[in-house]
Amino acid sequence: MKILFAFLVMVFLFTGCESGYRAYIHNNSSSPLYIKTYPSIESHYDYLRSSYYDSILIYKQKNEDSFSVYKINPYQKFLVWSQMADRPVLKELPFSYISLVSDIDTIILDSKEKIINEIKQLNEDKKR
Repeated sequence: MKILFAFLVMVFLFTGCESGYRAYIHNNSSSPLYIKTYPSIESHYDYLRSSYYDSILIYKQKNEDSFSVYKINPYQKFLVWSQMADRPVLKELPFSYISLVSDIDTIILDSKEKIINEIKQLNEDKKR
């Protein structure tokens, strides 16, 4: 699992005048990365029907049961979630499941608590 973290970095940026952040998944490897989520990433942006909503669909590969699968090509980044808040908030997190699958490793975060804890840990690591 540590190997995959060497290739993947979720970056949370504070942007704009209002406090908020964006969660990206970076594929820093030379092979494709697959992201499986529940619910779908685009469902968080469905009400906007913006160009970003359309761009998410470009990455979408398929639906598996009620999960959605996205493919990120080598050295690409992909916006997964953004929120106007000081820090990640459990009740605002739209996902209850996220897995990252590469050809060398898999990370499964199967609860909101695990996802938020991972975000916080990566944020702390970035500040060091």
